[in-house]
Amino acid sequence: MQSPERRQAIIVLDFGSQYSRLITRRVRECHVYSELVPATTTLAQLQQNPHLDIKGFILSGGPSSVYDEQAPSCDPAILQSGLPILGICYGMQLLAQQLGGHVAYASGKREYGPATIEVLASTAKDEQNFRIFEGIAISPAQTEHLDLPRSETPLRLSAWMSHGDSIDRLPPGFVLLARTESTTVAAMASPQGLVGLQFHPEVTHTPQGKAIIRNFLFRICGCEPGWTASSAIE
Repeated sequence: MQSPERRQAIIVLDFGSQYSRLITRRVRECHVYSELVPATTTLAQLQQNPHLDIKGFILSGGPSSVYDEQAPSCDPAILQSGLPILGICYGMQLLAQQLGGHVAYASGKREYGPATIEVLASTAKDEQNFRIFEGIAISPAQTEHLDLPRSETPLRLSAWMSHGDSIDRLPPGFVLLARTESTTVAAMASPQGLVGLQFHPEVTHTPQGKAIIRNFLFRICGCEPGWTASSAIE
């Protein structure tokens, strides 16, 4: 149960995405408090707030490439905090680059629009890494436009993509979770609760996006759904 003096919180680091505020809103819709802060905010600064029990971080998308001269980054202490982190689009690429993976630079070519995400089959050994997709099912109405043979069993999701660069080598300790026809790494995760999604779960164009966010909040961060706008401490 949450303390009345402290509230569980998911901190969203803003890397300039047009959807950053929407991420915060989606988390709050799940009755978990979320706060949007500049990407330059340090872990020490966040820990100075006695009212926040930080349960995890979300790194938003953004218009930059990790190879830009002024590419935004985040406090290394956040990546080393041991808390769960969800990187979305640019946030995923930054996570990969900072933790020893490799991001392939896109020379003018971008993937923008709806895409079909194929979630790879998990095994008992790496089931923990697939918690972000746990319990997600697709209704027949969602699969009609995919024209899949009835014998096909992999989980396929419709999702919204908006990126140029892409990951072509996973960081050490990460597992590939999903891919698309044109994106080798559409989702990745580590046993430590670090997750990257190349697509945007926060937008309505990703029908299962809210379920994915809920999995991050409740299955990975261990949040309790108890926050409401009326309970906010101003």
